[in-house]
Amino acid sequence: MTFYVCETNGPNIFGLQACTALGLVKVNCEVTAEAKSQAFSSKPILDIHEDYPDQFGGIGSFPRHFHITLKDDGNPVVHATRKYPVHLQEELKEELDRMESLEVISKVTQPTDWVNSLTFSRKQNGKLRVCLDPKDLNKAIKRTYHKTPTLEEISHKFSGAKFFSKMDAQHGYWAIHLDVDSSLLTTFNSPFGRYRFLRLPFGLKVSQDIFQQKMDQILEECSGTLGISDDICVFGATEEEHDRNLRNLMEVSKKRGLVFNKDKCRIKKDRINFYGLIWDSKGAHPDPKKCANITKKLSPTNVTELQQFLGSCPIYEPIHTKLE
Repeated sequence: MTFYVCETNGPNIFGLQACTALGLVKVNCEVTAEAKSQAFSSKPILDIHEDYPDQFGGIGSFPRHFHITLKDDGNPVVHATRKYPVHLQEELKEELDRMESLEVISKVTQPTDWVNSLTFSRKQNGKLRVCLDPKDLNKAIKRTYHKTPTLEEISHKFSGAKFFSKMDAQHGYWAIHLDVDSSLLTTFNSPFGRYRFLRLPFGLKVSQDIFQQKMDQILEECSGTLGISDDICVFGATEEEHDRNLRNLMEVSKKRGLVFNKDKCRIKKDRINFYGLIWDSKGAHPDPKKCANITKKLSPTNVTELQQFLGSCPIYEPIHTKLE
């Protein structure tokens, strides 16, 4: 190392080479990579249904098939065909035919170890909802545990939000395909022969866990969103932020195979009903319709009514001043 001594008064000067040699400085090479963000249209959302027509209606299709795992000591059970009212059999057959045409179920002619029962209920629109009754199958299934967020865990995320949309996943569970072995486990009897589910049915003990897991994986890519079961809330502090978040959700949903129910979606509102509460720019408020069950309902007269009452109370306890 060379030093130069001068007669003039002044501070000592060290160059880069000397500082490096003396260990006074250390040179680091920093390599940065700029993430490419997908550009979304900056124009306000006027009609999301026109912008994304393929994302409304039909049945979704998530990638990969789900496999149902059984316990080692699970013993197969075969249920006999239940008797159904004669006046409902034609309607039941029409619904089974519709589900078969949608490739949700398929006829079974081969021998199967498991044969479940069939049950059905009425939807709010009066149509028949056909469900699997896997009482014995559920006992043999190993559950895939996946946590559903609680009210306390999500409420702070709405802080500052002023614009809201609520998206309803169309036939949410049916977006998940079953592999062949799992599909055969869901075989069920009917007055018209045996069928099996090709897609995840309602009633299985793993259905909610698996669907919530899939939804969480989708929403990991979407800022300003929260999903509980088949309900997704999109929010933003400004209209521009909300619209950007909603467009991002639609793009990710298109890629992941998630579709929405147009009739149940609520787009760009100043308040929204989500998780049993009303949300707006001021926070969470009790839903008047649900609060009526607590504040005005007569005292429970049987175990079922008591369970319903107790089940509706915890969600409102943090915000309802009349609950003690």
